[in-house]
Amino acid sequence: MNKISKFASLLFIIPMMLAGCVDSSNSSSSEYPYDIGSPEDFDGYYASTNIYNPDATPAQLQISLHNLMIETHTTYTTYQQCYTYIPGGADLTSNNELYLYWSGNAVQRYGGNWNREHVWPRSKSNTLFNEVVSSTKGAGSDLYHIRPTDPTTNSNHWNYAYGEVQNDPDAVQLTEDGVGAGWVLTKETMYEPKDEFKGDTARILLYVMVHYSSSYGQVNEYCGSLGLLDVMSINYTLEECYEMLCRWNELDPVDEVELRRNDYVQTIQGNRNPFIDYPDLVNRILVY
Repeated sequence: MNKISKFASLLFIIPMMLAGCVDSSNSSSSEYPYDIGSPEDFDGYYASTNIYNPDATPAQLQISLHNLMIETHTTYTTYQQCYTYIPGGADLTSNNELYLYWSGNAVQRYGGNWNREHVWPRSKSNTLFNEVVSSTKGAGSDLYHIRPTDPTTNSNHWNYAYGEVQNDPDAVQLTEDGVGAGWVLTKETMYEPKDEFKGDTARILLYVMVHYSSSYGQVNEYCGSLGLLDVMSINYTLEECYEMLCRWNELDPVDEVELRRNDYVQTIQGNRNPFIDYPDLVNRILVY
C-alpha cells in the first residue's frame, strides 16, 4: 500500500548544549517570532511551565518541561505492553490497519508483520534502555518513542546515526513494497528518514532527551546520560545537528497521526510530548 497521506539547552553545567537553530540575540518580546499559545491550552497541562514566557532561555525551557514530564508521567509501560497499546488506536489508518513508521505503509493491526522500534536507538542510550525485556520500564518502552515499523527496514538501518545522505552517490534507498523508507549510507553508518517522517523524528528525539536526561536536576530512576550528539552522525558538529533538526521540524509539520498519539498516549502514561503540541519549542530550545 502506498504511503498514507499525512494529516493536517541542557542545564548550565553543559554549556555546549545551549548552542542550536537560530540566533535569538536580536529578538525582543514585542517582535517575538513564535506562537507561544496560552496557559489554557491542552486543559492547562503546560500552565505550570515557563513556555508562555517569551523571554525564557533554552535552558529554562528544558528544565521546566523536564520537571513537568517527570511529574505527570505516572504510568511507565513495559516493552511487552507496547505490543498491546500500539495497535490500540493511535497508529491506525481509516481502514483499521497499522500505520508503519519510516514508510507510511500499513499492515494488519493484529497478525501483521511489524515490530517495535526505538526511534532513539537502544544501543545509543548509554545503557539507559539497553536491557529492554518484558519487565523493563522507562525510556526504552515509552510509547512516544516506540513506533511500529517494518522489521526489514528496522534491520536495514539498524542503529545508524541520523544525518542527511540521500545526495551521496553511495547512498541506498530503502523500500517497502515499492515505497521509499529513507536512505542509508553504510560507509558512514548514517540513516536519513524520508521527508514525511523527518519532523516526527526530530520531535521524538528532543522529547526523549528533555524527558530522560539526568542533567536537569530533578530525576527519577528512569533518567540517565543522554545527549543529541549520541544519535547524530560524528561528521556533524552540535550546531549542524541542531540546524538539521530544526529544518526537519519545519519541513514536516505535525500531522494527524502525531496529534492522535499525543492524546492517546497521555491517557496511558499521563504525560504529553510538548514538541507535538508546540513544535516551535524545537526552535526555541535548539538555539546557538
